[in-house]
Amino acid sequence: MIAHLANLAHAALISFLHLKTSVSWLFFANGGATSKPICDDRCKMIENQKFRPAQVIGPLGEPLTLETLPPPTTTRWVIRRKGEVVAAVNGGLLTIDEACDRYQLTLEEFASWQRAVDRSGLPGLRVTRVQHYRSLYERQQRY
Repeated sequence: MIAHLANLAHAALISFLHLKTSVSWLFFANGGATSKPICDDRCKMIENQKFRPAQVIGPLGEPLTLETLPPPTTTRWVIRRKGEVVAAVNGGLLTIDEACDRYQLTLEEFASWQRAVDRSGLPGLRVTRVQHYRSLYERQQRY
């Protein structure tokens, strides 16, 4: 029973992340993401196609391709590399499953990266500042 519930939760999280990444997000040179998705009927069309862009815009404004993404052997995850992987998934260059397989990430770890970028931009990906940005986000939500 518990394993079945865990599988359902995992499937729900994957569905949520696939829905979220079908929407394009704008990344600015300062590493932030707009809080408003840019989407119209084109998102629905792309979602149903097997369309994969040749490149997407990275978190620092540079073009990202599969060749310029961090290598699959990456073990030291600085905020720039995390942001590049999140931008690649959000832009459709990689699927969530491909990113998790390529970089040996858990779905929860990747979801935390996406959440951090959505809330605080690239600075939210700093491991040493997670508590600071979490409390800042919670204070902003109260007002």
